[in-house]
Amino acid sequence: MDLCQLIFPVSYPGMKDCKSVLLIGSPGTCKTSLLLQMASSLSHQSCKTLNSDDCTIMFICNYQLTKIPLHVHRMPQFDAISAKNISIQYLKTFGDLISHLANLFIHVGKLTGIIIDGIDNFLKTIDEKVDGNYKDCLAKLFALLVDLGGHYSDCQDGFVGGDPCPIVASFDSNDEDINEKVLISSIGNHFFEQVAKIEPCTILGTRLGFKMTDSSDHCIYYYIDEGQIYLDRISKIKLIY
Repeated sequence: MDLCQLIFPVSYPGMKDCKSVLLIGSPGTCKTSLLLQMASSLSHQSCKTLNSDDCTIMFICNYQLTKIPLHVHRMPQFDAISAKNISIQYLKTFGDLISHLANLFIHVGKLTGIIIDGIDNFLKTIDEKVDGNYKDCLAKLFALLVDLGGHYSDCQDGFVGGDPCPIVASFDSNDEDINEKVLISSIGNHFFEQVAKIEPCTILGTRLGFKMTDSSDHCIYYYIDEGQIYLDRISKIKLIY
């Protein structure tokens, strides 16, 4: 499964057969829209592949979705199929999130994707007397997510053409707190197959857009136009010595 192809209308070798991605970026870089597009695309793709109406993509956040985020041009729309197969879970605290994820090991049915938007919101609620210190909580969360991905990938082995259960999460970074961003990225690299950092940039010299740089230094450029997200290009950073 090419996770990039679930967001943008293009195949990308860096995310081919990738099972887990962590997106780190400042507010306003369209992370929620990209994740919901992934959930919608995964809903269409997984249910078609598994030939079943009983597939669920778990979308977890700690805020109420008051409107549909931006759609990615030429990708599946958020429609009746998406609404039926995407289970949006609103949780409040880090403890709630860990309990919910632990309970998913006994979830009945086919869980074909787990997406968490804004893990930073959950980390802000950590009670060190109950949950432990920040770094340990982060490692516990990431390890639990990886275990869940493996668990539900194994559960799908009996289905013809079944794909792994992808794990995707986003972190809203504060550009002023460099130490936290480094910590998230460092621990994330131990658990996620790709850690992608998103930042604003200028596209073609004039257009304001965004650059997503993955662990292999590939860059995916995209921008917003007329209420949609458009892919601009994908490139490889050339190192100059």
